[in-house]
Amino acid sequence: MILEKKIALSELGLLPSLVQDYLSQEEKLKQLYSFAPSWEGLALAKQAKANFTSRDNLYRALRGQYLNFQLSVEQENNLTSLQAANTFTITTAHQLCLFTGPSYFIYKILSAIKLARLCKEKFPEDNFVPVYWMGSEDHDFEEVNHTYIYAKKLEWNRASTGAVGRLSLEGMDLVLQELEQVLGSSEEAQFIYQNIAKYFQKEISYGKAFQEWILSLFSSYGLLVLDQDDALLKKSFKAVLEDEIFNNSANLALEKNEKFLAENYHVQANSREINVFYLSENKRERIERKDSEFHLVNTSMSFSETEMKTALKEQIEAFSPNVILRPLYQESVLPNIAFIGGPGEVSYWLQLKDLFAKHQIQEPVILLRDMAINLAANQLDKLSSWGLGIERMFEDLDQLKKALVEADTEHELELHEEREALIALFEKIKHTASLIEKNLSQSVEAEQQKVLNSFSNLEAKLLRAEKKLHEQKLNQLEKIKEKLFPEQTLQERRTNFLEWYIRHSATALDSLLSSFNPLEQEMKIFRL
Repeated sequence: MILEKKIALSELGLLPSLVQDYLSQEEKLKQLYSFAPSWEGLALAKQAKANFTSRDNLYRALRGQYLNFQLSVEQENNLTSLQAANTFTITTAHQLCLFTGPSYFIYKILSAIKLARLCKEKFPEDNFVPVYWMGSEDHDFEEVNHTYIYAKKLEWNRASTGAVGRLSLEGMDLVLQELEQVLGSSEEAQFIYQNIAKYFQKEISYGKAFQEWILSLFSSYGLLVLDQDDALLKKSFKAVLEDEIFNNSANLALEKNEKFLAENYHVQANSREINVFYLSENKRERIERKDSEFHLVNTSMSFSETEMKTALKEQIEAFSPNVILRPLYQESVLPNIAFIGGPGEVSYWLQLKDLFAKHQIQEPVILLRDMAINLAANQLDKLSSWGLGIERMFEDLDQLKKALVEADTEHELELHEEREALIALFEKIKHTASLIEKNLSQSVEAEQQKVLNSFSNLEAKLLRAEKKLHEQKLNQLEKIKEKLFPEQTLQERRTNFLEWYIRHSATALDSLLSSFNPLEQEMKIFRL
């Protein structure tokens, strides 16, 4: 994989206006964050996090999570260094997608790894550890139970109503069989398949299998994977959970910022009266208060105030923060100075500053992950030979086809001169008509519009006829467009990383890593 080109995201129009204005550090948004997305912001965040006091708790929790795992030397060193006051984390977060789901899952992690390296260069006296926060408690199984490899949908079909990370691996053997067929029989394909399968054929939970595999995949980079479903970590977050359940603190703290965003942009994630779920063996249900009791939505379970306090004290592992509180949970247990997310995550993190302040939890620098596209060398070469830069591929397909045909034809497909001559002729007729009778000019204008419409129809017919002469080239253009935007979705949001990893497994991650930098806002185009 070779970096072909970088294109500023601002040129492509891919980002929501809120994210674009934030990255541009627009003055009106400075009320929404503590530290700017810059080196200065990272230096200030590091200074603010210097007094982090939960290192021993974090170390013990991760040691417990990794009890039966084989860590690399780099991972062991990073884990041990978390106990030191001069070690900070760079974190990204995501759900447990089947075989990592779309490619941007990998790009998130690589962005965190790269920023940790860049921070070490910038602040050599300190240590920086990349962390993937594993959203194992998410329960939207239909959102993460599938992936697309070579346009084939692989789907894990099984019943699921609770936290995805707590699921058994029931039915995974059938998905693994499909994966092996899709990857093929080459030596490299079989090596990669076996490396994946060995983690998902054990008698463990899906969360444990996923955690161990991701640790293995990024072992040489020192990545640590933290499972949020951890009673020891949640104990240190108990005060926030209790305040949320009994006092609706998030809903009140976020009111001002949500009002500002609703008036000027868009509220990405709406807060609720209580932003906490209750986890049971096979359920994750919202907690709602009705008078003096707390009820679990979609169940008959309820708690009195006394019972709820007892549950928080004795069963803290049963309480799960939702999308609003999860960032606070993350930042309360990590010595974190930067969070790296996608456009949606950046948007909802920008709602949360007042909630962080309310609970006296230090907010990190919020950064946009790196974005990338991979295209075969012969397809990139075709675009170049046609005179189409890769940035043009973000345009509408019909516009691209028209541009390609017009660049390659010997004929004039747009009747510019004829149109101008016609307008001039009608202006003369209109002038003459107005001298005879003033209202006649309106009739002339109507006739002019009819003729101009006919010109447009003629141009469309000329273009269609010319397209037939270039049918093979236009079909090739469609295939390239589909590769970049499968099902009209950006490639990185649909295509699984195994498609390109299987071809360049020895160098793929390093190639991406060398070009990534989440402090830049660029689309990276790679030649496969």
